Amino acid sequence: MALVAASAAAACGGDDKPSAPEYFQQLEAMFEDVSEGLAVLETQFPEAFQEPVPTANFLRATIALWREALTNKLRDLDTPAEIQEPHDRFLTAGTAFEDELVQFTDRIADLESMSEGEQLFATFQPRLDIAKALFESACQTLQTAADASGINVRLGGQDVGLDCGSQPKESSVPLETPAPLAIRRTPPPQLLIVGGQIQNSYGERVVLRGVAIDQPFLLANSPTLGHFAAEDYHVLADDWGANIIRVPVYPRSWTGDPLYMDKYLDPLVQWGGERSLISVPT
Repeated sequence: MALVAASAAAACGGDDKPSAPEYFQQLEAMFEDVSEGLAVLETQFPEAFQEPVPTANFLRATIALWREALTNKLRDLDTPAEIQEPHDRFLTAGTAFEDELVQFTDRIADLESMSEGEQLFATFQPRLDIAKALFESACQTLQTAADASGINVRLGGQDVGLDCGSQPKESSVPLETPAPLAIRRTPPPQLLIVGGQIQNSYGERVVLRGVAIDQPFLLANSPTLGHFAAEDYHVLADDWGANIIRVPVYPRSWTGDPLYMDKYLDPLVQWGGERSLISVPT
């Protein structure tokens, strides 16, 4: 495989960094290895998600595959300087998602039956959703970087369960324009469509890097600060590079709790605005 040859060349070569196309081709090959491995695992664990032990074994094998085929190789992968920051963000997000999945898997193994897992799923599903959203957002940043440079690669995909997205080449922003950092102002700038491009009210071109949050009340009641998720927004905006966040408004939430908007959504929108992170209740 090209990835093996590239790795061997890197081991024997000097200090030269690979070009951006070489980097993305290696990353794409890693995702292909994950896809092939997952297809094999699905045939080896037919009782996964029916009984606790097969489910835990399947998840452990899946975690091991991701680590072997992607995460560990990412740590050893030589990275061009212009891609180092999104590369590091992607590696950190992937490791964090793996850690959440490991904790979830260990708890599943202790169940007597899957029917006992309702509370477990209620506890871990939001955590897994957030970790995966951050993982996908970091991957989307890399995909956008490849698109902006005209590098034809496909990162992630349904076959690996990771939506890395893709920006049309004509609307992509060059790597040297870090939009999330360029619009750190209070109040949040207004977004405009100018000549087919998204700009803020200061005339700066903006790339939207979004995160979808499944359970807004978890952020609003975040134990990290207990103060309307200030720490969560700091992580999303500053560490992960998100500048827009989708916060779903479920009918069952606002019909069952008349103060839902006041207690959960309004504080999130306010805190996000103070950090130039656009919150979009939908």
